[in-house]
Amino acid sequence: MLLSFRRKFSHEIRARRWVAFLLLGLLMMCFGFVFAALSTIVLAPASIETVRSFHPAALALAAISALMISSFWLYKGFRTAFRLLDSRDFGLSTRLREFVFQKSQTAVKLFSMVALGGGTGLSSLLKGLKELPVDLTAIVTVTDDGGSSGRLRKELQILPPGDIRNCLVALSRSESLLSRLFQYRFGDGGEIEGHSFGNLFIAAMTGVIGDFGSAVREASNILAIKGHVIPVTNDNVQLMAQFDDGSEITGETAICEARKRIAKIDLVPASP
Repeated sequence: MLLSFRRKFSHEIRARRWVAFLLLGLLMMCFGFVFAALSTIVLAPASIETVRSFHPAALALAAISALMISSFWLYKGFRTAFRLLDSRDFGLSTRLREFVFQKSQTAVKLFSMVALGGGTGLSSLLKGLKELPVDLTAIVTVTDDGGSSGRLRKELQILPPGDIRNCLVALSRSESLLSRLFQYRFGDGGEIEGHSFGNLFIAAMTGVIGDFGSAVREASNILAIKGHVIPVTNDNVQLMAQFDDGSEITGETAICEARKRIAKIDLVPASP
């Protein structure tokens, strides 16, 4: 508790020092501009005897000195600010960055952005988009039938959770232990070999709630993601490909393994 108080107190002192440095730098800059202006004035009117008593060279030297000092204090102020926002020396730096980001979100009207896709491409895109002050929604395809997702789909008759899981982790606010836990994949261990914990968690949540979309929303709350993840449909759909030779294959994995030129892609059923 004492350590936490000391960190918080030190954090506030440095924040006030940042403001003081900036104010001092701006004040000295104002003096510099005043001296620079005075050094260029034609000292003809007799009504400004005080100004006439200064030599133009002295005023120019004072202006340069004031501007140099102001640059130093502005540098000190901004350096302190950057350390507060991005330093690893303070335990509160992460929370401070989140606080500033949240304030920027409330201060600026957010854009709404929707990303539609699946696979690793969508999750990689979301990792970058979540840094922007936007209201982000990811609509994820649910046609995967390979790997852990395919096994759960066949055995439990649920939608494939793999791409959903990757998007949830991508939108999580930090690479926390919980995020790594969702991506953990079981090794040699019998029937759960090859399954990721996140897939099993979403499958279990679907069984408890009874609805895949609601299970995804609950998982989103647990991971405290920035944005929303929505499956493109709650129906059990698959891809069907028609090739140039007239043959047809159903299933995303089988289509990829066929290695034929695709003429047409459909959903099965066509109108879920």
